[in-house]
Amino acid sequence: MKKYLKKLTALLAVCVMFTACSGQKQNTEKKEETNKTESKSDTVNAQISFSGSSTLAPVINKIATDFIEKYTTWDKVDSSLPKENITIFVSSGGSGAGVKAVLDKVANFGMLARDIKDSEKEKVKDLESYTLGLDALCICVNPDNNILKAKNGNLTKEEIIKIFSGEYKTWKQVDPSLPDEEIVVVTRDLGGGAHEVFQKKIMKDVKVREDAIQAPSMGALVSKIIENKNAIGYASYGITN
Repeated sequence: MKKYLKKLTALLAVCVMFTACSGQKQNTEKKEETNKTESKSDTVNAQISFSGSSTLAPVINKIATDFIEKYTTWDKVDSSLPKENITIFVSSGGSGAGVKAVLDKVANFGMLARDIKDSEKEKVKDLESYTLGLDALCICVNPDNNILKAKNGNLTKEEIIKIFSGEYKTWKQVDPSLPDEEIVVVTRDLGGGAHEVFQKKIMKDVKVREDAIQAPSMGALVSKIIENKNAIGYASYGITN
């Protein structure tokens, strides 16, 4: 049901950032210095939480599920850990929400579909981050949209900018063979890492049209495009493939 144009429009670095675990390690080391007999299991939180990028959330959720199925309890991961069931929470809400969750100490890990900003690095004490991979943003249209045929499955960068900025208001302006129907632009919400990457890498100084529909997740964005034959947006290659 899903079709896309101009694959590899922009790359997203998908990564996780955290401080809580390193903080636990430091606390454990201090306690060991004052009480050599204290068990390592007394300082371990049996629950781990991830928050942030909706692009990364399904990946982390699958990893978490496999990890729990393999080990079940923490002592099977490491004999010094407590014999408690492994609990891993994964919630999406955008890369910005992931950073905020770490800063507010409501999540151990923040998931980002973009690079970590210098300003964020300054705020996060004992920051550690890991790049898990690269994803691609694809320009997506409804399967019934004849733009695929008219443009032979491709759009130029200039055309993409004109569509998303609102300079092109109807599909007929993109190609004379298309109907004179309004283009419906769908984007990720402003707090999403994908929106930031798309703005920086593709739109640059040109702003996305103000009346664009903002979707709270990649899944919601793709659903909006499937529901409307005149819709166009961008989505993770992992979602569209």
